[in-house]
Amino acid sequence: MMTTTLERKNVAVQDKDRESAAGNPSVHGDYGFAVSLMQFLVVPAFVLDAHGRVMIWNKACERLTGMDAQRYLYADAGPIFDTDGRLLAVVQTLRDMTIHKKAQLELERLAVHGGMTGILNRRGFDHALQVAWGSAARSNT
Repeated sequence: MMTTTLERKNVAVQDKDRESAAGNPSVHGDYGFAVSLMQFLVVPAFVLDAHGRVMIWNKACERLTGMDAQRYLYADAGPIFDTDGRLLAVVQTLRDMTIHKKAQLELERLAVHGGMTGILNRRGFDHALQVAWGSAARSNT
């Protein structure tokens, strides 16, 4: 009987940031052609950059998952090795974290804005003042 060990690697991905890879100087070759090619594959495919962000989420992925490219995803990949360290398989899952991420962003916004007025509260004002003060100090004005 072969025993296996499971190593897990959790990567939070935000696929709406995938456009940032287009301007990344480390992406070489004809990026536009590669993206077009990936988009029209009949097999669901996606590409993660070195930071775990989805660069490409093709149309087959959209059809399979029902999720368009404007979602926040959590990818969980776990390679499975045999006792000699040879890769046997990789288990990968995707979870839609869009509702969670939108709630987090709203809480972050409410931390610095008044709930009723929508204008900066004391914390937001203090932060804006610090930023402006630092900017003025750097430009000697």
